[in-house]
Amino acid sequence: QHPELLKPWFPMLLQTLYRADIHGALKRNVLRTFKETDVPVEIQDDCAEICFRFLNNSQEEVAIRVFAAYTLDKICRSVPELRPELNLILEEHAPHGSPGIKSCAKKILKIKA
Repeated sequence: QHPELLKPWFPMLLQTLYRADIHGALKRNVLRTFKETDVPVEIQDDCAEICFRFLNNSQEEVAIRVFAAYTLDKICRSVPELRPELNLILEEHAPHGSPGIKSCAKKILKIKA
């Protein structure tokens, strides 16, 4: 209910996303937390990198990819140079993606800067 309480732990949570052996539920919940709160400036670069990796990986669960896209959308508001890359990926994956990916892409592309 209060994801902002996790802010001091964000760097550690981000590092867990780089591990190959973590369960999808952990990835999903960490990314949901990043989606719901403002990602601190000091970890935005690393967070964007891992989110782009998840978003591009068609083998990842749909929820993980969707939360990664929304997190990237939030990061793009403070780092607008990333917006073209995010839009390109969403435009590429949306036509043949799951309903969740299509809906996410539609919402994000509608509000592009």
